[in-house]
Order: sequence, then structure tokens, then C-alpha cells
Amino acid sequence: VGHRRSSLLPQPLAKLLQEEEAWARRSVPTYPPRPEALAFDPQGAAPDELLRRFVAAVRINPASKLPLFLQVVRGQSPTASGLQLVPMMGGMLLMSISSGQVISRTGRYRLFPIVGTAVMASGLFLLSRLTPTTGLGVLSFDLVVVGVGLGMVMQVLVLAVQNAVDFEDLGVATSGATLFRFIGGSVGTAVLGAIFTARLSSLLARAEPH
Repeated sequence: VGHRRSSLLPQPLAKLLQEEEAWARRSVPTYPPRPEALAFDPQGAAPDELLRRFVAAVRINPASKLPLFLQVVRGQSPTASGLQLVPMMGGMLLMSISSGQVISRTGRYRLFPIVGTAVMASGLFLLSRLTPTTGLGVLSFDLVVVGVGLGMVMQVLVLAVQNAVDFEDLGVATSGATLFRFIGGSVGTAVLGAIFTARLSSLLARAEPH
């Protein structure tokens, strides 16, 4: 159509029209994104996404289940139970800053997700041993351990994903990583919430007098 229309115009105007059409074709963004932009490198981003979903579930579930434990089992107010989560957030914040400083100076980040996952798993194990008589100091220490593990993993995973793709695919990789984080948090919360509800119903039925 463009060539047929330009043949009816004067030569300078037809040339200008062809140049504008060529520029418009180059300026139109490729949509949907190229398949290779969404194909994560198995050596970099793909294992990272699995860990990211796990981390998202770990980050959300203690923040949602621990206040329930503190309010129902220990009889604390919603305000007090929320304030007792501050050690986890503080540990996560401080470790995120510290790990970022170390990575900026050394340029290496591979060790942080490995060590952070181990620390996070240790903190979750400590939280699983909570009892109605557990002291505030022990609870705060357990939460700090979980927060330190999260701080060593969360932002480093974003950096790993960004380094696994080309510069022009940086936005796709970052937004995809954020999407997977929300998916992991949603699925993890739903699964663990279902397990918690089923376990609680079973124990309550067993505790009821016949």
C-alpha cells in the first residue's frame, strides 16, 4: 500500500514518506516480548525462581501465623503481638544493607543465598519449638535468625536474576522475578494455611470431651 501510494506522489515527497514509514516500523516495540527474553538461564535465573518462591512463603507465613499464636495461645493483644515481629524485620533490614555493602565491594554474591537459606531454615526450626511458656528473649532471638536469613537472600536473588539476562531484557527479568515472588507468597500462604487449619481441626476434635 505504501509503495502504491508513493508512486502517485512527487519524487521528493514519496521518498520522505518511505523514510517515515521505515522509521515507524523500526520504532514499533516488539510485543509480545521475544521468547528468548523470557527463557531464563538454567545456570542463573531458573533455580533462583524456585528459591524466590520459597523465600516469599517464608517471609509471609511467620508474619501471619506468629501473631495468631501470640494472641490465641499466649493471650497477648494485637499490638503486642505485632511489635514482637520487629526483631525479624530488623534483622532482615540490617542484613540486607550489610550484604549489599559486601557485594558492592567484592562483586561476589553466590555465597549469600546459600548461607542465608541455611540460616533461614535454622530459624524456622527454632520457631517450630515454641511453647506457651517460651520467653520473649528466646522468641526474639529466633525471629532475628529468620530475619538475618531472609536479608541474605531476598535482594541478592533480584541481583542474580538481573545478572543472568542481557541489558535489554533487564525490565522483563525484574518484573518476572517480582511476579514469581508474589506467586510464591500466595501459594505458600494458601498451602501452609490449609495445613494449619486441618491440623488445628484435628487437634480440637481430639481434645473435645466425648
